[in-house]
Amino acid sequence: MITYETGTPHFGGRTVVRLSANGEVLVEQNCGGRHSGFNEKADPAVYREILVLLRKARRSVADLPEPVPVPGETRVRLRAATPSETIDLEFWSNQRWRDPAVDRLISRLERLAVESSGGIIRF
Repeated sequence: MITYETGTPHFGGRTVVRLSANGEVLVEQNCGGRHSGFNEKADPAVYREILVLLRKARRSVADLPEPVPVPGETRVRLRAATPSETIDLEFWSNQRWRDPAVDRLISRLERLAVESSGGIIRF
């Protein structure tokens, strides 16, 4: 299972994306007390693609400097749990722009959320 969490409920919304190895996608967003949830099925290849991106980003996140957050910035949390490994990453949302591997991962997860919600979830 891969889990991606970003945002805050009272400022733009908190979005959580969960993707299982068989391609099941659950997208949830809490925004100002309003909850939206979407269940979709993606090709299992999407899980494998995102897992590869996550492994590449793991190496990059370790080298990112810990900046002072700017107003409106949130923590991004990523977790992948497979039978052979667990990957946990956490960083400030603006740090994605400092590393292409991290940006590719976040862009792919955002695209999955948008696709799985029929375009209702936006970033």
